[in-house]
Amino acid sequence: MSHISHTSHMSPMHMNPTHHMSPMHMNPMHHLMNTEDSTPYITIGFVVLSIIIGLIAIILGGLAITGTINFGSITSSADITSKKNIIAEGTIVSNTGFDVGNSNFTVEKDGDTAIAGYLAVKGPTGIDNDFDVNTDKFTVASATGNTAIAGTLDVTGKFGYTSGGTKTQVTSKSTGVTLNNLTGQITMNGAALGANTSVSFVVTNSTVAANDIIILNHLSVGLGSYLFSANTITNGSFTITASNITANPLSQAVVISFIVIKGAIA
Repeated sequence: MSHISHTSHMSPMHMNPTHHMSPMHMNPMHHLMNTEDSTPYITIGFVVLSIIIGLIAIILGGLAITGTINFGSITSSADITSKKNIIAEGTIVSNTGFDVGNSNFTVEKDGDTAIAGYLAVKGPTGIDNDFDVNTDKFTVASATGNTAIAGTLDVTGKFGYTSGGTKTQVTSKSTGVTLNNLTGQITMNGAALGANTSVSFVVTNSTVAANDIIILNHLSVGLGSYLFSANTITNGSFTITASNITANPLSQAVVISFIVIKGAIA
């Protein structure tokens, strides 16, 4: 039996499916572009959009970095992990906290910061609230600056106050003076003080408390001829007693230095 091929009646025109399609029909973007020059811009637009969508997906799902990334600012609601440096010229915002080396350095949402190793600070450091070491071993009160040390304080350099004051006694050797410093010098009046005679005067000083200790030194003039003592120590004042221990009256403007050491009985 002979069969007639169905293609025997197809002309070359029928065998080419694009025969009836004009160039306009062959280009699906024809109605989206006015000219052929628009094609690169549309392509670039799709690429950029795809990159942006990809970056958003990466940031929301967690970002792992094996090289170095430089950025102005970045906000992420997921983990950001880097095996190399992250250099930020702007702000790094974390809504959950910050961790370096698996708890070696952590910053919580409320600002609490924990450091597992040593902290080396080369510049100024400011603390706006109270400061303590191990709760009560070393404390500094932010309002007053009062410092308490539970252990032993060893000092290898200079120790003392950095500022003081001076005052000269007027009228007589029994005239009181006011000098509101923790340390200072008092020049006594040059009036005569009889042989083997003592005289006292009050030093008004707002830094002094009743349990403090006052140390006196005879700095100059009549060295070896006088004895000095501090007594009647109360809140806001103390008394200095000067004694002429020679057999002759002395008319000298002797200079005394003092220092207040804060004391306590409980």
